[in-house]
Amino acid sequence: MNWFEAILPGLALCLVTTPSSAQDAPPAYSYATLSDGQFDRGDIGDVTSGATFQAGSIAKFACSVAALSLADQGRLELDAPIAALLPDLELGEAGQVTLRQLLQNRSGLRDGLMPAVREDLQGTLAIAEPTEAIRRFVAGDLARAPGEAFAYDHVNWIVVQAVLERASREKLETLLQRLVLRPAGMEHSEVFSRQLGEGGQIPTEDAMPMPGFLQCAGGLASRPLDLIGLLRFTYKGGLSARALNQLTSVTTPEENYALGGRIREHEGSIWSWQTGSNGPYKSIAIYDPVSDSGFAAMTATGDWAPMQAARDEWLAALSPDNLD
Repeated sequence: MNWFEAILPGLALCLVTTPSSAQDAPPAYSYATLSDGQFDRGDIGDVTSGATFQAGSIAKFACSVAALSLADQGRLELDAPIAALLPDLELGEAGQVTLRQLLQNRSGLRDGLMPAVREDLQGTLAIAEPTEAIRRFVAGDLARAPGEAFAYDHVNWIVVQAVLERASREKLETLLQRLVLRPAGMEHSEVFSRQLGEGGQIPTEDAMPMPGFLQCAGGLASRPLDLIGLLRFTYKGGLSARALNQLTSVTTPEENYALGGRIREHEGSIWSWQTGSNGPYKSIAIYDPVSDSGFAAMTATGDWAPMQAARDEWLAALSPDNLD
């Protein structure tokens, strides 16, 4: 069985939550914590110290922060239709969708991406620009009315990337470094295409190559300490009060989904609660702005369970019931 045949059954979810067949591997992950004003980090099992990992859908959160930052600067309007934000494209019915609906995953856009991947994986991966991907996979009739329903479709984030690049007149990797990664102190993070380069943790099995037009969906390489910094940044002056309110206002309660990420209640506090996945790469990052506490972990084995257990143990130790 070739690589494409192996990933085809789960390809539509491979950037979200698809389990990996490598879950029998021994626990191996990097982690970081923030408690009582102190940061800590470490590695469990067979992990290259200081390696980066694919952060999966946490890239969506980073791109949402960038969109809100541009809106704060008056360079974007979240409620503008994408026909106005991308005036050079013939979008048809899809042009009525707003940027806010894209960030909420409530756009109603048709998903032409996954059928194209099934038909011609290499040709799809070879597409360089998000605008070309929009012409092929997005433009035209809608699948449903904008705002009507939540759908975790990656085509939303093709359009988000194109909007960000046009509004800023920068490539996404430059924009995110300038507006998000450097200001958040994420000195070991970067935007990547295809696979991680030098310094990336070697996975236990192949991950889907990340197309250049899909970087907002999963093209962030990072470390656990940087992920805590990303979540913390949004509450510590990285966004205006108005933008932060938009980032943390849940729009799909059954999914705990806001703009580009999830917000959950834990023991009476509202936490930023993010996860990401691409095949064997799995990421967890949570942050409580009230106690200024956070936990993050990343792996390349495909196994969520050891990281989730470590997170839950850390949360239990953080609970007021366990304090002297």
